Amino acid sequence: RVLFRSQSEAVEVLRQLARADRDGREHELAAGLSDLSLRMAANGEESQSLALISEAVALLRPLAAKRPDLGPRFTFALVILSERLA
Repeated sequence: RVLFRSQSEAVEVLRQLARADRDGREHELAAGLSDLSLRMAANGEESQSLALISEAVALLRPLAAKRPDLGPRFTFALVILSERLA
């Protein structure tokens, strides 16, 4: 539980940073969301995991269209999303 709490806090810090610097930090927020989603799923918290990875995909979709270097991260998030939806 402590790990989830600290990871959730880290995601909230990333949210604040992304609000202040959207173009520079949104991909970092998406990475944090993806990681937390994986941990939530491993702990059986499927609905929270789905919400987190859905948010990550929504953030990464427009970023990956502008930044090809984010393509692999976007693809990975899509794979996680498809697993959550299966």
